[in-house]
Amino acid sequence: MKTLHVYINYNGNCAEAFAHYAKVLKSELSESLTYGDAPPNKGMPQVAKEFHNRIMHCMLPLNENVTIMGSDAVGDACA
Repeated sequence: MKTLHVYINYNGNCAEAFAHYAKVLKSELSESLTYGDAPPNKGMPQVAKEFHNRIMHCMLPLNENVTIMGSDAVGDACA
């Protein structure tokens, strides 16, 4: 079987959505990073502090071929 990687962008509720998916789909997040977890990157704008707890990237593997990934889109959240 081919692999399927789905990526979904949210507007601030990614953590809540993926907690629900993990429960319903009986899986566990294999990775979850917030914007606050990211080290500073020279030349890139800083993300505003109110977005530091939002999800930058998370992964929920369903089986060896299917993974759901997501993040909170920050749009104009850069300082």
